Amino acid sequence: VVNQLGYMGRLGTQHLGSGFGLDVEAGYASGDSNPNDGNMRAFSFDNNTNPSLILFDQLRYLETVAAAAHASDPEHIGYPQDSVRLLPNGGSVSNTIYLRPTLRFTMGKFKFKLAYLQAQTEEDNVDPYNSNLAGGTSVNFQGGSGKENALGYEIDAGIGYSFDILDGLTIDLDVQGGYLKPGAAFNDAAGKAHDDITMIFANCAIHYDAPHKLKF
Repeated sequence: VVNQLGYMGRLGTQHLGSGFGLDVEAGYASGDSNPNDGNMRAFSFDNNTNPSLILFDQLRYLETVAAAAHASDPEHIGYPQDSVRLLPNGGSVSNTIYLRPTLRFTMGKFKFKLAYLQAQTEEDNVDPYNSNLAGGTSVNFQGGSGKENALGYEIDAGIGYSFDILDGLTIDLDVQGGYLKPGAAFNDAAGKAHDDITMIFANCAIHYDAPHKLKF
């Protein structure tokens, strides 16, 4: 039985005179705390719909990759189930309720944004492999209690600038950084909190628009 629900809403405003803008985004993706009952309740956003730099694309994705590796390890199980290949979620938002306000500033070809993300799980944060080892109780991907639902908060900032090099040739430089304070949903079996995570990304894109249409 498939019983999944997901939604995302965003409101925004921009003050043209000052260049400041504000967006507020909220999202919901249902979870499934019992992977063995025959009901599929976990909804996953498209991988390109990601409200964070670290929480979903990095930490939660790597957790599911590790879970799949454990569930298919020949030292743990003789022949893994075919469904193990579905455990890695590609960094998509699932089993999550989140709120993310974002402040934006634009001045000419300079762009700046600052975002704050607060998130929690919709159901218990359950690792199917660890939970089955524990006899079906809620165990998270770190071996701790799956009943803790606080995913934590993340602060992201980005700066971008466009350079016109030649006629039709533009270089876009973009630097983004994030700080994640993981919540209790990532505590280990001893109740120890997950380490904070800081990451910085840099992108460079080159665009060329031909000034004249080519004729054949």
